[in-house]
Amino acid sequence: MAVLCSVCMVVSISVGRIGNATRSVSLAQNAADAAALSAAYEIAHSNSAQACSSAKIASLRNEAKAIRCEYTNDWVEVEVRMLNQPDIFAKARAEIQ
Repeated sequence: MAVLCSVCMVVSISVGRIGNATRSVSLAQNAADAAALSAAYEIAHSNSAQACSSAKIASLRNEAKAIRCEYTNDWVEVEVRMLNQPDIFAKARAEIQ
């Protein structure tokens, strides 16, 4: 019986860690998406000089740091790193039409 309880406890801890990692990756992707959309909005409204600044602000509002921002008049790509978990990255691309 004690062995079964130990196994259940190990499985529970493992599932909790997987759930936490999944949540962190999801938050990172949300931050990247928000940053890319914010930059795309600036470009679409003829304010491309502010595109990457806007992406940085949007990523910080989502507890991430924009570490790469590239754009043309047709698209923007942003990569972010989570502030509290710097080993978690996410990328997003927004098309501008």
